[in-house]
Amino acid sequence: MKQILIVDDNPLTLAWFDEAIRRAGFTPVLAANSGQAVALAIGDAFALMLIDANLPDRSGTATLAEIRSGNGPNRQTVAVLTSADSTIRQSAAHDMGFADVLHKPFALEELRAILDQAMGAGASNRAGISLLDDDQSRRNSGGNDAIAAALRSLFVKELDELPAELDAMAGNADYCALRDRLHRLDASAGICGTPQLAEACRTLRKQINADTEWPARAIEDFLAASGQTLAALRNSLE
Repeated sequence: MKQILIVDDNPLTLAWFDEAIRRAGFTPVLAANSGQAVALAIGDAFALMLIDANLPDRSGTATLAEIRSGNGPNRQTVAVLTSADSTIRQSAAHDMGFADVLHKPFALEELRAILDQAMGAGASNRAGISLLDDDQSRRNSGGNDAIAAALRSLFVKELDELPAELDAMAGNADYCALRDRLHRLDASAGICGTPQLAEACRTLRKQINADTEWPARAIEDFLAASGQTLAALRNSLE
């Protein structure tokens, strides 16, 4: 069963999440502060992370940055910000590295909608592009579901290794390697039926051509899209 990391310093909120996540069919893993969350994220892979904006030892944004700073198993895991501040919009949460924001207090139905979207269960991105196109994947595999699943399994491994590859390219500002990697990713995305990631590849290529400096921010956005696709692919293979 998929594990979801819940980070919140309010014991009642953690208890509510614990029950709600179990009802939704997932396994909740609870952390009461940033330090606990980072330790858990280093040691185990999660399908999704729900992180409170204000923790006693560090902000939710800093917690997420710490989790994604190394080469741990949650480098690309989709994260959702939870906050009592109703003025935080999705665009602001995205700028902080989160896929979405969940405003407290919220109903079980709102949490379920976030789970469906973030975990790739029929989700689409903000532009309306589907994370997965199963028909496209099946067509490219000659109608053989076993072959389609095998190709997606290989693509999961490829996306798992992507952050480390891009880090290495950034160290040398290797534009040629980046363009070549995006070309191969775009091809894999087409074969495996991941239209959102294919669009993200094209967007990053345009940014590379427009920028005079290494597109660090655009790569962060690209990795966020990659993380969403990775979660959706894993979900489709289980």
